[in-house]
Amino acid sequence: MKTNLIGRIGMLGVISALIWGATPGCGPSAGGYCEKLCDCTGCSVSENAECVDSIEDVRAAADEKGCRDKFDAYLSCVDHELLCVQGAVDADGCEAEQTALFDCGVPLAADNVTACKMFVQAVNALDCIGDAKIDDSFCNAYADTSCQVADYFFCLIPTYVCKDGALDPDELQKQSDCTALAMCD
Repeated sequence: MKTNLIGRIGMLGVISALIWGATPGCGPSAGGYCEKLCDCTGCSVSENAECVDSIEDVRAAADEKGCRDKFDAYLSCVDHELLCVQGAVDADGCEAEQTALFDCGVPLAADNVTACKMFVQAVNALDCIGDAKIDDSFCNAYADTSCQVADYFFCLIPTYVCKDGALDPDELQKQSDCTALAMCD
């Protein structure tokens, strides 16, 4: 039995929340959702604008891939699940909607460190790795680099799949396809 890693990823925190949007007038709007997030995290006017832009970019990608329904379902879910806990966003419970959108080919948007930490969180959630957990402290090394590695980490996530109590070697072989996604200026 295979357990897909993407289906096991926990909520992606603020970054995940910042990237999703819905059609104005049909559920949460980009502006309304970003305002809700910024009320929690205390972001600036320019960060709020970046949030709205990110939502618009992902919405366009979903439209291009024919996944608008999955996009809308995900935003509605995270909007409903969003809680502000001591200045941090907690919006878990939308893994199925997230997986459906990811499986449709809509890219995630995040900075290098966040993408790395999401990768570590996803791998550590696998039952088949047992106590061999990864420490995410190495992710901070990607903060001050000209390299863009977020897409690389997102590409790696679905290659970590448990099969018969171990990592599936056939899936792990697909990691070489991800290397081209790590870009440096």
